[in-house]
Amino acid sequence: MQGGLSDQVLIEEAMRGSDAVLSALGPRGRAKGKEIVQGTGNIVESMKTMGARMLIIISTLSARDQNDRPDIRT
Repeated sequence: MQGGLSDQVLIEEAMRGSDAVLSALGPRGRAKGKEIVQGTGNIVESMKTMGARMLIIISTLSARDQNDRPDIRT
């Protein structure tokens, strides 16, 4: 299935009948990750609608949050 992270109907169709969602979303190149954050929000909302109860996320350290603090790992 191909589509965008802003297409709530398509996201719900993709997870129809699923108990869990596996997300491997991550920024590419110089992307700032805003689309990923909004898309993950859309996935969570769709999970509520469709009854999926588990979200497994595999991502990268390059998906930054304004609350991130520097540490030895980054």
